[in-house]
Amino acid sequence: DASANVTTLVIEGMLRWDTSQDGLELTASYILLQGGTFEIGSEEHPMLLRATVRFTAEQDHEIFGTRFLGGGGTIRIHGKRMTTWSLLARPLRSGGTTLQVQDPSVADSWQIGDRIGIVSTRRSGSSTHLIA
Repeated sequence: DASANVTTLVIEGMLRWDTSQDGLELTASYILLQGGTFEIGSEEHPMLLRATVRFTAEQDHEIFGTRFLGGGGTIRIHGKRMTTWSLLARPLRSGGTTLQVQDPSVADSWQIGDRIGIVSTRRSGSSTHLIA
């Protein structure tokens, strides 16, 4: 029912996110599953509100390093169903503020405050943008 900021998190049982709370945040260097389950939403009750898992570089794990969610366990993350990618319908212009996608249903699901990634067809040039 509340946000948490911990150095590391080891899950041996069940950590189930409260899907009725908007804007909860979990911050840790890593989240290690040791036979446990990490769940944000379910197929029957997906997470439809804002939920943030943020990784810091405060502490390393001796095997996996830092900034990870994993190990030996189950990870279930279910959110709003949507198409998550589309090709651009037109090239982007440098400094532009609009884009047109080939599949308009992708943009129909965007909300103010969402972040989108634009991936270049070249080896560099990918970027993240905030929907305003």
